[in-house]
Amino acid sequence: MYEGIIPKTNVKSKEAGYIADCLDYEKYIRKYYNKNGLAPLPDPISIKGIGIKKWISMVNTNKPWDHKKKIQEKFGMIAVKDRPFLGKNKQLKFSQLSYHKYQYHDYFLDVWSNIHYGFVGRYCGFSEKTLLTGSDFQQAVANIKNANFKGGDDQADKITMQLGMDLYTRYKDKIEKLTYQIILDELEKLDTIGQSRLLHKCFDTSKMGVTVL
Repeated sequence: MYEGIIPKTNVKSKEAGYIADCLDYEKYIRKYYNKNGLAPLPDPISIKGIGIKKWISMVNTNKPWDHKKKIQEKFGMIAVKDRPFLGKNKQLKFSQLSYHKYQYHDYFLDVWSNIHYGFVGRYCGFSEKTLLTGSDFQQAVANIKNANFKGGDDQADKITMQLGMDLYTRYKDKIEKLTYQIILDELEKLDTIGQSRLLHKCFDTSKMGVTVL
């Protein structure tokens, strides 16, 4: 499985470490400030701003921690082909690369980046509210650019980001124990995540006219 999508891999990265340092001013000063004391102390707000800017540069669309294209490239051969789903304005569409089967469900690839976003974001020091609000704003801006004026993140995005944050709360002191299987089990426990988890098309006889294969 692609290592970059599991949160515990990137909490060890130099990027996550640097962001976490920037959000903790005292830690930043101890680690990076010129110890000879000749230079003036940097402004706390500006240091936090540097951390936020670095975070955005990692999680924004098509940036290193936006995994969609990487998943499509690496796992396209095993994606569910002709997977029907409801796109914008409830239009019926068919996916070739974006859904992957686990047990009785087809999962949309966004769930992995959302879980990663919530988990690594909390590790870096962002609050849950900041992470959810920031993602919602970014998605709203992206939607407007595409002439979609329906707001920011959908409920499925928020639920899977929250799952990542909850997993961080549970595993922050034992990150090495977090496995792919635990994440998959937690996804299966969710009541509903809309178009991000659909009954595998071979079993789905009730939605969108799909026939049992």
